[in-house]
Amino acid sequence: CAGVLAAPGGPAVLGAMQQLLSALRPLLERGRVADRLSDNALGAVARVLRGSAAHLPLGEIVPVMLAALPIREDYRENEVTLRTLMVLFSDAGTQQILGGHRPGFLQLLASVVVQHDAAVVERLATQGVSDDDEAEDQEEQDDHLTPTMRAELAAFLAASGVAI
Repeated sequence: CAGVLAAPGGPAVLGAMQQLLSALRPLLERGRVADRLSDNALGAVARVLRGSAAHLPLGEIVPVMLAALPIREDYRENEVTLRTLMVLFSDAGTQQILGGHRPGFLQLLASVVVQHDAAVVERLATQGVSDDDEAEDQEEQDDHLTPTMRAELAAFLAASGVAI
């Protein structure tokens, strides 16, 4: 994944990262490509931001990411994408740039947690609890969030004054 190559980031790869972000932008337009591809593009952009956020135009990148969220198919991309955005929205240095997007981001996070919880309840109601390892692996892939990620989102929301 291009995002993994970009993760170390820094000034040395900044030019290449800007080109990569330009190439990924059309993939973030929902409806233009398959949801799985948009989800993977979100993960790649998040990985680029992890390594080079201080050197990139966050005011242009983050709104495009927020418009493409939530993750719709490849839920494994939730962790890197949402964690990266939580770090950016928590950073005092980015408050002036991203502050206007914070209410929408908090609403998005609350929605992701509620959808996850509803999916878990529905799965348990229809399938019950299983001791089958293969079934557990499928459940993890189908879950919108890992238990750890759900807890992190809930804590971030609580610290931001949002009850879920």
